[in-house]
Amino acid sequence: MKVLHLDSEKSWRGGQNQISLLMKGLQQKGVSCHLAAPGNGSLISRIAPDFPVLKVSGMRSTSLLVAAKISAYCRDFAIDIVDAHSSNAHMVGLLAKKMGVRAPLVVHRRVDYPPGQSVLNAWKYKNKCIGRFVAVSRKVSEVLCDYGIEKTSVSVVPSAVDAKPYEHICFKTVRKRLQEELSIPSDYKIVANVAAISPQKDHETLINAVAKVRDRFSDFCLFIAGDGPLADSAKKHVERSGLQSHIRFLGFRSDVRDLLAASDIMVLSSRDEGLGTVVQDAIYAGCQVVCTNAGGIGEMVRHNESAYMSGVRNSTGLSDNLLRALTDPEETRQSMIQTARSNLSKKFSVEGMVEQNLQVYQQLLEEKRAYKFILPPVPGFPCTAVKAARFFLLRRSFLSSGPASRPFCRRQT
Repeated sequence: MKVLHLDSEKSWRGGQNQISLLMKGLQQKGVSCHLAAPGNGSLISRIAPDFPVLKVSGMRSTSLLVAAKISAYCRDFAIDIVDAHSSNAHMVGLLAKKMGVRAPLVVHRRVDYPPGQSVLNAWKYKNKCIGRFVAVSRKVSEVLCDYGIEKTSVSVVPSAVDAKPYEHICFKTVRKRLQEELSIPSDYKIVANVAAISPQKDHETLINAVAKVRDRFSDFCLFIAGDGPLADSAKKHVERSGLQSHIRFLGFRSDVRDLLAASDIMVLSSRDEGLGTVVQDAIYAGCQVVCTNAGGIGEMVRHNESAYMSGVRNSTGLSDNLLRALTDPEETRQSMIQTARSNLSKKFSVEGMVEQNLQVYQQLLEEKRAYKFILPPVPGFPCTAVKAARFFLLRRSFLSSGPASRPFCRRQT
């Protein structure tokens, strides 16, 4: 099996880490993985030596040239599955289908807000050329179904992170290094926030919560590792609140594992979150988690058992939970972390994520073979009549068999 993964993002975030883990896991199972992504992006620079790549100058949603290149690439390399991992990649994948790509199209959906109501979005998301949507959480799946996409067209495959790298980290060393870098007193609690500074991550609520905590407990330092369009606004908010000694901005960091391993608590104030794999990273790094119940976060942790959770945009609830974590006895902290790790190991593993994606690919290829078997091309018979006959027979034969009942969009020659 040959799979072409499409990604339009240049930065390295949770989605790019998931693509990397998926491609490496599929490769171990004998699947040949290819990648089409911006040539100056972080993803392609990190995995290019290990996989065949198609470098594109930009993958915008209206990029017909990129779609044409992808169409030619699929033909030249006999690609079996095309997997789009971002919104722009989704649109480019559809355009490539219209240019003759016969491989089934899979679309990964990693955000929990609904698609827009425009005519273009309706065409984009309800297009019959999409073989399957892969939602990273049940919440994302519900959003897609509420938008009008059939349940049989959506598979839930939770994202996962690799826990093994954390087994080799010297926690005392990385903690001492961070304390020296940020001049944090040795008796202070260290609180981490690893997130892009964007509207979805809601740092305004986080900063307001920290201001409320400081009035009741002051022996802590919070760092924000990430960058984004609201970075300047967040820094000004910290200055206005007089929190410069309690909140530090680190910008984008490539040593996220070390930063988390050096911390006592990880706090996440998101108002939108498809799943939030940074929560998994934090738990494996030994952090107590304080978070909101945005999106799929509640599918990974439970309030008072494996994390402290509050509602979105609730600075009072977030501050109360952060204060609890800061003042918890070490025994309580360790018990919560162990419970969280146990739950993750059962439901969120990289191996499981890879296997479930592979099953989606295999199901689509089986559907494609079944579709071609029902009514093969008939020389001299009108193309539209063949398509109509195939559609009728496929519905009648497979209506009760779940996902296989969906006709595969294929251009007749």
